[in-house]
Amino acid sequence: MAATPTLPTRTAGPGPCLAYLGPGAAGHFVKMAHNGIEYALEQLLAESYDLLHRGLGLDFEELAKVFTGYNQGLLKSYLVEITSHILNRRDEHTGQPLVALIQDVAGQKGTGIWTSKAALDLGIPVPTIDIAVAWRHLSALKEERVLRRASEVYDYNLDLATVTRVWRGGCIIRAALLEDILAAYRDRPDLPNFLLHPDLGRKVAGRQGDWREVVKAAIDWGLPAPALMASLAYLDAYRSRRLPANLIQAQRDYFGAHTYERVDRDGAFHTDWLPG
Repeated sequence: MAATPTLPTRTAGPGPCLAYLGPGAAGHFVKMAHNGIEYALEQLLAESYDLLHRGLGLDFEELAKVFTGYNQGLLKSYLVEITSHILNRRDEHTGQPLVALIQDVAGQKGTGIWTSKAALDLGIPVPTIDIAVAWRHLSALKEERVLRRASEVYDYNLDLATVTRVWRGGCIIRAALLEDILAAYRDRPDLPNFLLHPDLGRKVAGRQGDWREVVKAAIDWGLPAPALMASLAYLDAYRSRRLPANLIQAQRDYFGAHTYERVDRDGAFHTDWLPG
């Protein structure tokens, strides 16, 4: 059942978590950057958990042991430590691993977005933070397409078939594939994402094998291919029944009492994750 959030007790570090950092908004900027890095680390841990769980088939008991082991070596850190606690926790009502019952939707307060924007303004690449922010959006909005969402939020009343026709007609991104996308939106104007159209979905799925081989080759050769990799990751995330954002939300509840939603009942819930 829902509980009143309480903040966890944190283990003290080697010195005080307090300092004068400079004039004006210097302290706020440092805090913002900290939170942006936090987004990135949580995303990396969630991906690692997903690879071990869905990829290698480790159960939650095995996962907890792995992350406990990580925290005893080079990867020792607060986030790794709390991840091991989270993976160890069982739901008191069902006996199932609690993290498995958390909705795979990760919330955010906006500091990761601010970090990405500030980095763009400063000309500093922070791709891992950018991806972490985007994936939090995707966890909450994976059934919505960017232009459709903008149309709703800003009252643009965009007709996506018309947009596609204009782009196909003479714009820089004109391409043969836009013919298929135009046909898809004419067939189903309310389509939330053209990947969900049967014809286009089959075409993309039929070519993903070659796409994966290209990405593998880039990795083997040590060549950066971030757009190819990010696009493939988007496809895999969009078609996933469940994303590892449940772990991120459990982490946020652990250190910030942000609460979480469950897959088996309505309401906002909070857990005292510290081992008893």
